[in-house]
This record gives sequence, structure tokens and C-alpha cells, in this order.
Amino acid sequence: MPQIQFRDKIEDVQIGQLFSELGYDGPDPAEHENQWSVEVLSFDGFYSIEGFRTVEPQGTYLLETECGKKLEGADDHIVLEHTGWTKMKDLREGDKLVSHDHSPVISKITQKSVKKKLYDLQVAISHSFMTNGVLSHNSHFLVALGANAMRAGKNVLHYTFELSETNVGLRYDSNLCDMNSNEVQDNKDIVKAKYQENDLGRLIIKEFPTGSASVLTLRNHIEKLSMKGFVPGVIMVDYADVMRSTRSYDSMRHELKLIYEELRNMAMEMNVPIWTASQANRDSANSNIVGLENMSEAYGKAMVADVVLSVSRKAVEKATGAARLFVAKNRAGKDGILFPIHIDTGRSKIEILDENQLTLGEAVSQDASDTKNLLRKKWNELNSAE
Repeated sequence: MPQIQFRDKIEDVQIGQLFSELGYDGPDPAEHENQWSVEVLSFDGFYSIEGFRTVEPQGTYLLETECGKKLEGADDHIVLEHTGWTKMKDLREGDKLVSHDHSPVISKITQKSVKKKLYDLQVAISHSFMTNGVLSHNSHFLVALGANAMRAGKNVLHYTFELSETNVGLRYDSNLCDMNSNEVQDNKDIVKAKYQENDLGRLIIKEFPTGSASVLTLRNHIEKLSMKGFVPGVIMVDYADVMRSTRSYDSMRHELKLIYEELRNMAMEMNVPIWTASQANRDSANSNIVGLENMSEAYGKAMVADVVLSVSRKAVEKATGAARLFVAKNRAGKDGILFPIHIDTGRSKIEILDENQLTLGEAVSQDASDTKNLLRKKWNELNSAE
């Protein structure tokens, strides 16, 4: 149950009830703009809701905490656990969730067999919101890659299986026009002028429902685009883990490996790079740097990929946007190197702060040195206050 602010009134409301009261609760999946100036509570204040989305009925998980709070969501719904962003299906009893005022411990997890109609909010700037006190989230890395490819004059084909075409397009506008996503719709003339000023590659965004698209689906769509004169220079798949396999296996890891193999084969045949994203596993929660061994569900995905990049952030870095980009694998060049980066979710931008690369050993030593300096600073502050 999120907390909303509407016409200067703050109240707790069920998401389904909110959609119904705003007239957005139709029988079919749909996307709606926020015409009511509704804001939702995130970790550090209220943020504008950019859009409301109803999705097809899905199976859900119900989380119950020791303090009596409950949260129900799809298996791929992401919430903030004390060690990092985690899918609901990967949570376990005893895990601590990040809450607005404390850290509730999960006491029970129930997988629901009956499919249920679900609702989603697209939130400006923070891209997260509090649900029954728990922080929920949605992501940006592929948009940053696609936008930079457009700046280099490449045609970009972006497939989205979770967000709508409208919301993905809004993130591209935000990045390419260098303005916060919540400002884009109020500055359409400025956005159009910026596009006219810049010589960019073309962009096509295509949405498929989660679990409905296979590699064959993408091949057929690309063939239709080629008949219309659009040839992609790079393809973004957001994201491969929720695609449909062309062959069924008893094990999820085998299906995922096949999906990645089919994507790589398509990339080689078309001579076009394909980027996708994947969640890290639970072991990565205790890692300063996310490596190949931390890829969720199937290590085989890492073996298939030609290049693997990971983004990691400590809990204390989340508020500042600081993070680390690790080149975990690179068939055609150097790997095992690390770059400090800054993530601006308001503009879907990722910036390398220092081009001087670090090795793993140097990064560990630097982390230890930074920790010692922070402790020394706190100690001096305590002594000076006495």
C-alpha cells in the first residue's frame, strides 16, 4: 500500500483502489499518463508519478514481515533488501527489507498459484516508491548505452518486455536532451528543438509482453523493419531473462542459456552487437565487485556472452549515485578492470568519473583505504566534539 499526495492531501491507498478511483482500471492491459498531479512517497520524499500501468494477470508472491506488514507482487518485482535490489522470487525468510523507518524481517513467503491482475507506477527521478513501507524499484543501464550509440550515429532498436514504449522513450528523451524525466513532457518544444540541433541515429522501441517474445519473434520483427529501410546498428534487449525460450527444459538455467545462445547467434549472423541486462545472484550482496560467478540463475549466460559488464553499489553509495563499473569479461580486449562511475537515474545517464582504470587488487586496497579514512574522520569528529 503506497502513500500518495493528491491535492495537498496525504493518504495510504491500495494501488488497485488508486487506479480504480482515477478511472484507469479497465479490463485490458493499458498505459495511462498522470493527469491528476498525484505524487507517491519514495525513500526521501514525494515524487511525481509519470505513468500508471495495468498488466496482464500474473502469478504473485506474498511477503509477510515480523511486524505484521504484507507485500504482494510479481516474481520479478524488485524491492530493496538490506544487501541490495532483489527480485521477490529470490527473497528468503529472515531477509531484511529496507523500510521508511525500520528494517522489517521477512517471516513468511507464499507463492500464489492463482494469477492476479497487477498494477505498476512509473515514478520520476527516484524511480522507486514505498509499498507498505518497503522500497520498490524499476532500471536504466540499457537506455544509457542506446542513447550513446545514437550520439555516435548508430540506429538503435530497443526491445522492452516490462516497461511500456512510452516510458522507455521518455528515458531516451531525458538522456539525449539532458533534462530530468519529469520535465520532458512539460518541455516538448525544447525536446523537439534539441533533436533538430543534433545529428543522431534513429531509434525504434518495440514492446512485447513479458514471457511472450522469443528470438524468432525478434528476427521476424527485424526482417519487417529491414523491408522499411531500417537497419539497426545496435540492439537492446530489456531483458533476455524474461524472454520465451524456443525449447522447453526442466531446468530454468538450461532455458536461459539457450536464449543467450540464440541471441548471440542472431548477433553474429546480422553482424550487430546485442546488449541485454541480467540480475546478480544473492551471493553478490556481500561482494564489493560483481563478477561472472554472481550472474543470477545460470552461469552459462556468462560463458555465452562476449562482453560482461557489472555495476555495483554499496548501501552508503546509493544516495550519492556513486557506483563501480567492472569489466568482468571481454573476449576481444582487456578485462578484470574497474572504473568509478556516477549514475543519474533522473536522466538515465552513467558517467565514468576517472578514466584511470583499477585492477581488482587496487580496488580492494582503495576500498580499505577509504574505509580507514572515513573511520579516522568520524573519530576526529567525536574527539573534537568532546
